[in-house]
Amino acid sequence: GPEQGFRNKAKMVVSGSVEKPLLGMLHRDGTPEDLCDCPLYPASFAPVFAALKPFIARAGLTPYNVARKRGELKYILLTESQSDGGMMLRFVLRSETKLAQLRKALPWLQEQLPQLKVITVNIQPVHMAIMEGETEIYLTEQQALAERFNDVPLWVRPQSFFQTNPAVASQLYATARDWVRQLPVKHMWDLFCGVGGFGLHCATPDMQLTGIEIAPEAIACAKQSAAELGLTRLQF
Repeated sequence: GPEQGFRNKAKMVVSGSVEKPLLGMLHRDGTPEDLCDCPLYPASFAPVFAALKPFIARAGLTPYNVARKRGELKYILLTESQSDGGMMLRFVLRSETKLAQLRKALPWLQEQLPQLKVITVNIQPVHMAIMEGETEIYLTEQQALAERFNDVPLWVRPQSFFQTNPAVASQLYATARDWVRQLPVKHMWDLFCGVGGFGLHCATPDMQLTGIEIAPEAIACAKQSAAELGLTRLQF
């Protein structure tokens, strides 16, 4: 697969100040590194990062300071669909303190970035290096990002694992499907199935498929895809 611009997801630590936020990572000594120009991200991410920086100031989302244990905005998580260029944006906040301000400022961001189909706030209240908490608050009507690999519809929801390299993932899915088609498989188990990429590629109307996954959001995605494909002998 490609070696640059291939990631469909960015996980950015937010640091700096509310007027001058930095999106990227923190070194072990706590110094921030801005990763907006990281060559692993596609060119389509740059305008999103550029619009988010003034939006953070508009919404008063003070970046979380790890050393002082103060501030609200911890992470920004961005995912892009290869099928239609739609994006899912998640703000990871320490609490709901700034939620009303964020909602009020949001129309400006949506006007700047109409490609943002799904926008959520995730609440991660603990002072630990954990990317997300259990509470997810949807700020858009749409709650899942539509994706399509090898003519198989897939869905991405918050808190559901999805492959971050679409070019490689689609090749892996297609290879698995080709291998299974050559075998007399009647019942298949897809362990740690996530949104069901492998199982849904391999499944046929006559085959029984059992997908094992603990993330409810991922299971919801897999079931939605199965329904679209008209597959009934599936259990996730």
